[in-house]
Amino acid sequence: MTVAPAYRGNIWRLFVVQALLGFILWVPIWVVFLQGKGLSLTQVGLLEGVAWTITAFLEVPTGAIADRWGRKASIAAGASLYGIAMFLILTEALSPAFLLGYALWNSSTAFVSGADSALLYDSLKADGRAVEASKQAGRYAAINQGSQGVASLVGAAIATIDINLCFAICGFLGFAAAGLEFAHARHDAAGRTGRAGSAKVRGDRARAGERQRESDVHGAQERALGFLSAHAH
Repeated sequence: MTVAPAYRGNIWRLFVVQALLGFILWVPIWVVFLQGKGLSLTQVGLLEGVAWTITAFLEVPTGAIADRWGRKASIAAGASLYGIAMFLILTEALSPAFLLGYALWNSSTAFVSGADSALLYDSLKADGRAVEASKQAGRYAAINQGSQGVASLVGAAIATIDINLCFAICGFLGFAAAGLEFAHARHDAAGRTGRAGSAKVRGDRARAGERQRESDVHGAQERALGFLSAHAH
């Protein structure tokens, strides 16, 4: 296999991984889920604050991991931790396992954000298609938004059957995404951008992701509550 086709495969696999990780069935019901476990909104807010603080501190070390072990290894690690988090969240509220899961729920994104965009660009560059970077980044973002949009509707419906399934299914999807990247880790892209550059991209993506999550949750929760109320009887 020549170099270009090997790296070309990185692009479509990255799109598939993004679709899997972006299919967040829990986005319309996560607050309702936590309240059902006995947590108050104040407790949820405190958990979110601590979790996102941990995520911010992890931006630089996870950037170093991506530069040392490769973009794919970092993405696979993040997807694996996300999958683990989805199952730990199902344990008893505020138990050690639950708190670990909540921390991983957010911080796992630090391993993916930045590494994904760097892998996309470096793969395009290795394939001689660096000029397509903006177009492919747009497709990548569209896949993310499309996956989240479909998941918000499907998640609301699944929650009427068993709200725990929203997290369990996402856990399996996280492991599937990790497996896809681990299986092709040898075709990581060359031309690493450096720790400082990678960390900066990660920081920008994490902050954007937090704002996007808040926006998605606000709108999706309203839709989910309407759906759940309509099927309550």
